[in-house]
Amino acid sequence: MIPEALQRFFREQNVGRERLVVAVSGGIDSTALLLALRELGGFALVVAHVNHHLRGAESNADEAFVKSLGGASEVRDVPTMTLDDILASEGITKIDLLSVDIELHEPQALSGFHIERYQPSLVCIEGLLPVRQQILDYFAAHGYVLIAKYMWVDLENMYFERLTARAATVGQPLRPSAK
Repeated sequence: MIPEALQRFFREQNVGRERLVVAVSGGIDSTALLLALRELGGFALVVAHVNHHLRGAESNADEAFVKSLGGASEVRDVPTMTLDDILASEGITKIDLLSVDIELHEPQALSGFHIERYQPSLVCIEGLLPVRQQILDYFAAHGYVLIAKYMWVDLENMYFERLTARAATVGQPLRPSAK
C-alpha cells in the first residue's frame, strides 16, 4: 500500500525520481518509508542517518540497524550539520517532498534550513507535543499551511504545503461531485 501511495504521489506531483535522499532514524515511520522506496525502485537511493549520540548505546544501535537495512545504492554516515549544508553537498536545489522525523530535534533542523530556497511542495514532519508549537510557528512564518485532512489518521506527523498552492484550491469542493 505504501509503495502505491508513493507512486501516486510522485506521479501527481511530477516528482523527479533520478535520485532520492531519505533520512532514516531507525524508527518505524522512516524505516517503513525506506523499505517502501526500496520496493518501488527506479532511482538511486541515498540513505542518510544522523547519529546525534544523545541516547548512548541506543543511538548506536539505531545507526547499526539503519546500516543493516541495505538495499540502497549508497549509504552514508552524515555528520551533524545543517540541512542546508547537507542539501548543498548533494547538489540539491529543489525539494518536492521533505520528510523530517528526528525525535524532538525538528526545530533545530529547521533552524538550519532556508525553506524559501528549496520551496518544498509538501512537508511531512513529526510534531510531538513538546516541539509542536515551534514547528507550527516556523511554517506559519514561512507561508506554509497545515493540511488537516491527514490528522485523523496520523496524530504525530504534520503535513504542510505552501500557502500559494493551497490558495489555488480555495473554493473548490472537498469531494468531486457525483454526476
